[in-house]
Amino acid sequence: MPTFEIICLANSLKHGGRCIAGFKTDGSGWLRPVSSQGEGTLYDEHYTLACGRKPELFSILKIECDRPHSRNHQPENWIVSDRQWEFVGWPTTLQLNQLLKKEIQKANHSSTLLGTQSDRISLERLQNDPSSASLCLIKPKHIIWKIDTFSNKRKFRVIFALNGIEYNLNITDSYWRNLLKRLDDGEYSCKEAIEQLNLENFAPDKFLFTISLGEPFQIADDESFYCYKLVSAVINATYVKAFLKQTRNTFTADSNIFARNRDLELSKNKIIFSVKPLINQAVKTCWDCCPEERRSLPVLRRTLQELLEQTLEDFKQNVEGAVRPRNSTGDRLARLKEQHPQAYEKWTMKDDDELRVLFGDGMSIQDLANYFQRQPGGIRSRLKKLDLVE
Repeated sequence: MPTFEIICLANSLKHGGRCIAGFKTDGSGWLRPVSSQGEGTLYDEHYTLACGRKPELFSILKIECDRPHSRNHQPENWIVSDRQWEFVGWPTTLQLNQLLKKEIQKANHSSTLLGTQSDRISLERLQNDPSSASLCLIKPKHIIWKIDTFSNKRKFRVIFALNGIEYNLNITDSYWRNLLKRLDDGEYSCKEAIEQLNLENFAPDKFLFTISLGEPFQIADDESFYCYKLVSAVINATYVKAFLKQTRNTFTADSNIFARNRDLELSKNKIIFSVKPLINQAVKTCWDCCPEERRSLPVLRRTLQELLEQTLEDFKQNVEGAVRPRNSTGDRLARLKEQHPQAYEKWTMKDDDELRVLFGDGMSIQDLANYFQRQPGGIRSRLKKLDLVE
């Protein structure tokens, strides 16, 4: 299966999941990884990285794909495989300039944005004349952030100029939307937004947008479908430069941590693979041994929990006994009496009657042991003697 490395340049909201896209590090253009579900929406199980992190803007991702899924409105789509994505690292500012400078110039020298001067493209037009691109990186001018509330739902849009044309587009960049939520409804210049949000390392004239063509959408009272242009990433070049400088200093340490975590995960999976059949057999044995009238998942869960606690306690005592010098029986009994004062004491008729009542009320072995100040093993032995358990 083909594997691609991309610099993530879009990580936006889409139908309860994500739309992620990036520019390939070999300079061959854009890639939009999509799932095989519905409209290609990516969910946690698709984009959670092997190191446990989530993709971030400008992270370099290695993604294995199953097959191309070019569509009239999104020719860059590839369906991802089941293999987890990998975090490769962060680009240098030089690498970014070499890869993206031409892409920005291409969009800024075009007379249209993704083929039209509107905020949308009709699906009918795209079916007759498929789009050559549904992603681009632009350097907008005269930016105004617009926040409105309709029916108790806040809307986040941005008005900007590109090659003398004014656009008004919806923002789907989740990080930037969360920042704008802190502002009151209204319109803000870049300088005003930066000051009110108290953003560091942001320059008002250094904004870049990743523009993406969305899925076909039908407007109310209109039989036509349209693909809207969306601001899927809001980027500030000054902030990115400072951010990448910082990440370079920490990347080596982070890589070592990720490697250790990966090794631990592999070791854990190996243990699970070896032990799981034994656990399955233990669960089945407990289920089969349980009387039919008491056979239920809650009873099984409680029984297994008590069994595990006792097994771990026995194992702990065995380990401690193996590393400690041998002591006399009197010493061992004295230590045991410190934890279980009634251990090995004779059971009275009153004790037996209480044990019957409390066990019948559903009290656990461990709780009974605490109540009678005896070992859990002693409780189980007495229950067998009283024919309360097999």
